[in-house]
Amino acid sequence: MKHYFFFIISLLLSTNSIAQREIFFYGVPDNTSEKVNLLIMPNEYLIQLKPEVEENSINLIKGLKENLGLINQEKRVYKILISDENIKNDQNGILLNKNFNFITPVLKPTQESKDFYLTDEFIAWFKPSITFEEIKTINSKNDVEIVKKLLVSNEYVLRVKKTNGLKTLEIANIYHTSGITHYAIPNFLLKPDLFADATDPYYQYQYYLNSTVHNIAIEGAWQLTKGNENIIIAILDDGLELTQQDIPSSKFIYTKDWADNDNNVNPPTNENRIPHGTAVTGIIAATHDNDIGIKGIAPNCNFIFLKIVKNDGQFMPSENLHQPIDDAWLQGASVLSNSWGFENAGPNFTLTNIVAAINRARTMGRGDDDMVAEPGIDKGCVVVFAVGNNGSYASFPSTVSGVIGVGAIGKMVYKQIIVQMIRILI
Repeated sequence: MKHYFFFIISLLLSTNSIAQREIFFYGVPDNTSEKVNLLIMPNEYLIQLKPEVEENSINLIKGLKENLGLINQEKRVYKILISDENIKNDQNGILLNKNFNFITPVLKPTQESKDFYLTDEFIAWFKPSITFEEIKTINSKNDVEIVKKLLVSNEYVLRVKKTNGLKTLEIANIYHTSGITHYAIPNFLLKPDLFADATDPYYQYQYYLNSTVHNIAIEGAWQLTKGNENIIIAILDDGLELTQQDIPSSKFIYTKDWADNDNNVNPPTNENRIPHGTAVTGIIAATHDNDIGIKGIAPNCNFIFLKIVKNDGQFMPSENLHQPIDDAWLQGASVLSNSWGFENAGPNFTLTNIVAAINRARTMGRGDDDMVAEPGIDKGCVVVFAVGNNGSYASFPSTVSGVIGVGAIGKMVYKQIIVQMIRILI
């Protein structure tokens, strides 16, 4: 088959050569020039225990300095601190240890960002012309297997059967540049940042609605409309208190916890923290004239809530961030509201799978769900992201083309954002 010559590879990476390698992935679908470089954190590694192995086996690693703790319970991966000298001298001994599936360096986009963890998995969205039989054949030639199919046609989580993590990255890059995929990217374990201070008990009392000078003129808008049930707003956040009296659960036509893979969207119990998702949802959806709490901006709309942060605070596969975006538009959302992103990852940072999901929402949403962007049939969703709080640059994904990035350099900026959103919906 004409595609296969791209995939006849033999990748035996060692930590001895890491310093000489350019560590990167491709950040934009259908693009082989936009690279996202990653930094290697000295002496920090991720290991995955085999299912039958106890955690104390980590202590048998030669040169172990410290077990830095559990990263993801379901995948049984731990972060460790280990002597570089031991890694260099005994890489194969560790890789072939019967207790572990892989060991891989910890990576970051910048020194200030959160960790990005490579595993043995990557995500690939194959082009429509590539059949399932062709996908299986290509995978077999590269010692890769299908883990699961995702929501979108021809999009899969794949696993490299024998890897040290960096091999996963290199194979994903080869699939990306092969011409048979829209994109391929490691299924990083990561954790998004939530953009708001949700620890303040007076969080909901913000000036944007009730100031007599600086506001979004919402009372004038309410004279025209408070929304309607045909407009569905999807909120992607860390959890929603469905028992909150000011947010009627009857207005939510669909909820799902993508982070913990269940239908419980309630936030974790923490007396010192007001749930971010509940606060954000209240700003949009709170009931009017009920003698409780506040007034939401669009209380007459219907809503979707998709939970994207794990209850235990652990890192999760990046598929659990892009799939909720697809889920939202496939469930009929008109608007996607996102107050999260990747703080301090750098102004040029991007994740291909999230870009692809956003583009699908923008071009295929509010249409016939046939996975083909059809102007005149698919109106597309309004996708909104907070730009972040670092004060220097807008954070991904607010930087994706076509996204409405919400931020403020002055209080009157809010009014212009709302006007732009209304124009798009009309």
